[in-house]
Amino acid sequence: MKFKISIAFFLLMSINLFAQKVQRVIQESKEMTSEQIRKQKIAEEIGKLKNDYAKSKAQHEKNMSSLNPYSFSLNADKNYLLQRKKDIKAALYSIQENSLKEKAKQIDILSSSIGHKYSYRDALKGRIDKLNENLKKINNQLAGLQKKEGEENTEKIKKEVEISNFNKEMTNLDDEISNLDALLEKSSSSAKQKKTKSLDDFLNESGRTSTTKKSSSNNLDDLLAGNANNKKTTSSNLDDLLSTNNDSKAKGNDLDAMLGSAVEDTDFKIDYKNGLTGVINSRGKILIPYKNWSIVEYKMGIAKVRMNIDETSSTNQCTFNAYKEGFVDNNGGFIDGFEILGEFKTRGLQSLLYLMVDNGETVEETRAKAARIDKRIIKENAVKSKKCELEYNSWISGIKSRNR
Repeated sequence: MKFKISIAFFLLMSINLFAQKVQRVIQESKEMTSEQIRKQKIAEEIGKLKNDYAKSKAQHEKNMSSLNPYSFSLNADKNYLLQRKKDIKAALYSIQENSLKEKAKQIDILSSSIGHKYSYRDALKGRIDKLNENLKKINNQLAGLQKKEGEENTEKIKKEVEISNFNKEMTNLDDEISNLDALLEKSSSSAKQKKTKSLDDFLNESGRTSTTKKSSSNNLDDLLAGNANNKKTTSSNLDDLLSTNNDSKAKGNDLDAMLGSAVEDTDFKIDYKNGLTGVINSRGKILIPYKNWSIVEYKMGIAKVRMNIDETSSTNQCTFNAYKEGFVDNNGGFIDGFEILGEFKTRGLQSLLYLMVDNGETVEETRAKAARIDKRIIKENAVKSKKCELEYNSWISGIKSRNR
């Protein structure tokens, strides 16, 4: 009986506790407002979104494990920068592929609706902005490298064109020189200038050798000896005396001539007077008359002279000069005719040029450029000289024709 009563009491107590609990739950439910319920539901939804965002972010980080989009050097080469650019684009694509921006936006919208301050979008935007900033820096650096590369290519092409034009110019100059050589070969026969003979050669050919001087010396000794003998000789009659006196006078005249001839080769000087040139001895005797000529050589009463007959300038900055050259005696006349000779000088030729200018070129490039300039100048000077010679040949041939 007591046992039954105990069980009944226990059951009643349990029912009472359960009823109180249910009543308390019902009472608590009645105390939550609709706002609280809304926030509770939103918090539950945010929790789900955060879990989804965490999974997507984990996948993004996995994609990023083989990339290096945040750290790089702008001083690196082009290939390195292109690789970093590729990494950054892959990182941005991974963010888009995993919908991190959209999911962060949803979390922020729901979080802000229940008063949360932290922003997933701001945190993600900071990373995206950093990637875009790095991408901009790399693009700027690559643009600079590309510009420099373009300038280098342009300079390379410019140098290639310069060398190509130089080679064409050298070919044209070589062709011009060959043509001028052919013309010169045709024109040089009439204008060719043979080597003139020296005064010694002329004296030998004409028989006026040094033996003449030696013979004069012997005659002088004989004459002096004869005079000495004459002083000792006494004549026995007037006819012999008169005859001896006449011979002495004649031999005295010969003595003066011999003395003059004996010292003539050493006792002379080329003299200038009133713009004219002649030869005199120490006693003022005129050995070669003064004329408008130049004395090349003098010996034994004969002078080799050069007399200008014409001079002109050409269109190619050349100076031409023609002159007579031959041998004259004390009368001033040419003994054996004369030669028409000439010469030309080329003016305005360029000098070789070496420029070591700091214009961004290497020393080797500058030297190569200077060598090309020198090579061109040498050929241009050769062309100018050959043109002058061609004009001269025509000119001197005309002079020779008019003075035959």
